[in-house]
Amino acid sequence: MKKRALLMLVVVLLLLIPSTVFAFGSVDGKFPAHFALTFCWDGWPCGQTGLHIYKDGTFNTDDGAVGFWTFVRETGYGALDITVGCLPLYEGFKGEGWHFDGEMNCRDGSGGHGTWFADRMATGFVPVPAGITSSGR
Repeated sequence: MKKRALLMLVVVLLLLIPSTVFAFGSVDGKFPAHFALTFCWDGWPCGQTGLHIYKDGTFNTDDGAVGFWTFVRETGYGALDITVGCLPLYEGFKGEGWHFDGEMNCRDGSGGHGTWFADRMATGFVPVPAGITSSGR
C-alpha cells in the first residue's frame, strides 16, 4: 500500500511541474531565457545586470548572483532565491508581456531591502553598475 501511495505522490508532483517550468522562460518554452534585471537597493543607486534563467530551476546573473527561481503561472507570482551575498529573496508578479516586478529582502539579518523589475532581454544588453550587486554586496 505504501508503494502505491508513493507512486501517486510522484504522479501528482510531476503534474505540477508544467505550471512552474516555464517560469521566466519564453512563450515557446525555449531555455535559457535572458532578462535585464534592474535592482534598486534602498540607499543605493539602481543597477542593472543580465539574468539568465534555466529550465532546471536555476539562474545566474552577470554580476555573480546564483540561485533558484519559482513561478506560479496561475497567480503570476515569481521569485528569485539568491544563495550568495545577503541571501536576498526577490518576490514579485508578472505584468504585461515578459515584465516582472516586486521587492527584495536580505535574509542574512542585514536588513537590506529594495525593489526590482526584469524584462525579457533583446540583444545588445549593457549592464549599469551601481556600486552594489544584485546579491546585495
